[in-house]
Amino acid sequence: MSNFSEPIGTSRLIEDAHNLNREILRLATALDVDLLNPATLEHLINTPHPSCDEKFRKCETLRGLIILRGQVALELRQADYPDPINPVHEKIY
Repeated sequence: MSNFSEPIGTSRLIEDAHNLNREILRLATALDVDLLNPATLEHLINTPHPSCDEKFRKCETLRGLIILRGQVALELRQADYPDPINPVHEKIY
């Protein structure tokens, strides 16, 4: 439900952020990626994965979701709205 005091689209961005958080956490858990380790995240984002197997596809999906989540966070900040919780702290079950 939208709050009329929020900028237009902010509710949707917050919902998107939570949905991205849940999918990031789900994939990171499946791939055993430590989302709290900045070096691990930097490696995941900056290193192309040469393999064409299922793990490659999951890693590339996780990489894209993390980048997209960062963009949503920037848009929320530009709207002067606090970013929702970190993906690591999202409840997925």
